[in-house]
Amino acid sequence: MLKIVVFDSGWGGELVADFLMRELTTVEVVRVIDWVRAPYCGKSVEEIYELVDLNLQRFIGNVDLIVLGGYAASLALGYLREKYPQQKFVGMSINYDMVLRSRNFPGQVVLLMDRLTSESELRQELRMTLPYSTLIIPDCTGWEELINENLMTEEILRRDLGSDFILAIPQRRRQRMDSDELSFDDIATQVIVKKPKIFNEKEQALRMAIAKFSQASKAAVADEHQLVEKMTDEILETERRGNWQPDVILLLNTHFWEIKLELEEIFGYKVRVLDFREKLLHDVCAALKLRGVHGKRAK
Repeated sequence: MLKIVVFDSGWGGELVADFLMRELTTVEVVRVIDWVRAPYCGKSVEEIYELVDLNLQRFIGNVDLIVLGGYAASLALGYLREKYPQQKFVGMSINYDMVLRSRNFPGQVVLLMDRLTSESELRQELRMTLPYSTLIIPDCTGWEELINENLMTEEILRRDLGSDFILAIPQRRRQRMDSDELSFDDIATQVIVKKPKIFNEKEQALRMAIAKFSQASKAAVADEHQLVEKMTDEILETERRGNWQPDVILLLNTHFWEIKLELEEIFGYKVRVLDFREKLLHDVCAALKLRGVHGKRAK
């Protein structure tokens, strides 16, 4: 059986390993996650080289392939290939054809990446390959740590991105009455219909009390709806302070695979959110000379 190692720092490596295990069921996947020194985004490129080399020493020459499961860790790809030419390595990369086909003309492209990756040669590669697109790099400081600790939420994403981008309106669940429950108006109507035309004093008092209670309930619901509308308007006004309306969002940090659904929700259906896990799978299969795996499993 073929054997591969997936290496990264933090939850991004776990996501990559899980993905490859699902797609490559006949391949043994060994995950090596450097949780002790995670995350790598705050380190220098030289430190990345040293840490990646240190963690992978025992696997060099003993496995069929080593996968660098993060964009920061992949900065050491050239260094590793040069130092260990007998070992096969695969790192994270970008499918530019997929980016260009995502829109007729991707005018504004958001790059969600950590500081180290944004200052690397990858940024220059993006600039040269997408010369007619405006590249936007928001501040993602602290996102990796939050994802590692399972603390990242849609509210945090809206707070961090809302000042720069026009976000979609948050979906708010409104309370709806179940079909099998009766409203106060229904109760009052039933009292009126079922009783004879002549009521005694107690029945009239009960009838009036129900009617007043129904009116008070309607007023409370109306006030609640007005409050919700006001809060929604305030959120929209706050979010529209930013004037960026991206066409495509690129997840250039494998940690961010975990929040892809949240990003799709807050940016809306018109914005494509892309990761490149299929490109990674293609590169892994090419390195292992596997055929018939395309990364598009039946849902």
